[in-house]
Amino acid sequence: MFELQNERTELLEKIEELFGRKRYAELRDLLLPMEAADIAGSVRVRGRGGTVLQPGVELLEQAEDFPKEAPLLIITDCQCDRLNLFGRDHAFLVPRGRSLPFPAKGPVFYLE
Repeated sequence: MFELQNERTELLEKIEELFGRKRYAELRDLLLPMEAADIAGSVRVRGRGGTVLQPGVELLEQAEDFPKEAPLLIITDCQCDRLNLFGRDHAFLVPRGRSLPFPAKGPVFYLE
């Protein structure tokens, strides 16, 4: 159990480092082989609301170094815009007790 907690802490630190340095391709490579349930156990969603996610989705859709067949995992506090996901496979990771402001076409995973 202690080792698992250390691995989780190291993973979160690495994610924060890569995100802070805007190393998105490396962040993608770190998270791509993970299952949604693994990621769900490694993050805490804390929102302030009103996040506009569509520009991020469009950036990934247009990025040459992001695989066209790669699914998207959208992590949100549910206070976000309606998304056009361009037909990509996707899932949402949201806090338990919250609901998206639009009907989800992909699976929705809840975390405490």
